[in-house]
Amino acid sequence: PVIGLSLIFDYFLNACQSGVTAVGFEGFARECLQNGALACIGALWDVKDEAASKMATTFYTGIIKNHPLGESMMKARQALQDEAITDWGAYVLYSNFRLKLF
Repeated sequence: PVIGLSLIFDYFLNACQSGVTAVGFEGFARECLQNGALACIGALWDVKDEAASKMATTFYTGIIKNHPLGESMMKARQALQDEAITDWGAYVLYSNFRLKLF
């Protein structure tokens, strides 16, 4: 276990390929969840800065409004699609999509 990971309830890993998990490879997302995090978001491939910024801003706007994680993720993806940002599908949510953080 990584020391201190269980103290955080949500991780948004806004770095390229941070959400990748594969057989035989312990991804950072998996490590976070195994150490008590309630949610983890990561990207499956390299993303542009514009996509990363828009995704995080829109996602956390939903969280602040007490929307469930899944709804916040869908709205963030839709915001990227609306602006024709092709990296909208890179982000994955590892959690219960109905979970609210507040």
